[in-house]
Amino acid sequence: MLNRKKLGKGEIVKIRELSKNDDAIVAALSFLLDEAREYLSQYSIPLPDTPQSRSLLFSSEDSAYGYFGLDPTISNVDIDFNSSISANAAPNGKLIRAVKTSLETATSYDPASRYMRTVADMVFGNMEVISREWLNEINYAVQLILKHEKPIKVPGVRHSVDLACDAIQRGLSNITSAKKRKNLMIEVFVNCDDISFSCRLMRALIGDDRKDKGGHIVSNNIFENEAINIRQELLSRLTELSRKTPLASQLEPQSIFWFWWGCDKEDEVRQYIELALMDENQACKLLDQAISIVFTSSGPINAVSIENLNAIASATGYEQAAFRLRSSSDPEHVKTANVFLAALEEGFHFYRSKRSSQQN
Repeated sequence: MLNRKKLGKGEIVKIRELSKNDDAIVAALSFLLDEAREYLSQYSIPLPDTPQSRSLLFSSEDSAYGYFGLDPTISNVDIDFNSSISANAAPNGKLIRAVKTSLETATSYDPASRYMRTVADMVFGNMEVISREWLNEINYAVQLILKHEKPIKVPGVRHSVDLACDAIQRGLSNITSAKKRKNLMIEVFVNCDDISFSCRLMRALIGDDRKDKGGHIVSNNIFENEAINIRQELLSRLTELSRKTPLASQLEPQSIFWFWWGCDKEDEVRQYIELALMDENQACKLLDQAISIVFTSSGPINAVSIENLNAIASATGYEQAAFRLRSSSDPEHVKTANVFLAALEEGFHFYRSKRSSQQN
């Protein structure tokens, strides 16, 4: 550890000479060591000055990871936003407006994460109870995010949609009554037009319930025995929606299918997807949803997991739908089909190599 009292100009210069990222080391030194600023004053670096501001940065796992990892893609916690909201007061659209603005002026992936991280870590990370108004606010904000981009799993970083799940779980866990938690979940997340986030959230909070004991298992179920009722309510809503309109028109149908599968309704899911893939518009959406970005030693690639597709449907059925879409008169459909088929090939080699390395 450097002793900040003895840190001199020569030592700062030496540190900078050894660094590979000059801007990053300047920011780090200026932030951590007040004495360093006089030697770096020619640089204009927006840094949080107050102890509260600094504690916000380091209290967030993702922010600290991004800061010390010198990762420019991870934005810091928004201090001004945090000071304007409270768990004890209705959000009154503040989160929604912040998220909407960040998406409209986005210059990087997942710009809304700084706001969701603030809500998860600073608003409901300190034993605060979440209200119906806050649940509605978060739900609507997530709808905006899902309309803007498909969440990507970046190693070491939680997406804003996952952070929204964290905020809700923390806020609900501070409600003493499991029945009250259940009622809030049903009121807000079951009776809504798009259940994509609802299904993703339910799996995160209560896990799957399959006879084969497979799928996602949650060790700490905050709803206790009420989880059964919540799952059944959402499943009923899912069934209702599937009879009225194509689930492919939902923001994230893949999350809906996995929730359905997790309710031990595998045959129903397979049959539904099989029919949906015969429709060109629905097939295009489902093919796109099946594509994931995975990170390799050579960089990120598009990949499709055959294992995942076979779990809820048929990888062969998806592949056949892609070949059919190649003959579409819609160039976007053709493009999606080609991207899917390329990702299917990439995924085959990537996941086979991954399984091989795990076995060795």
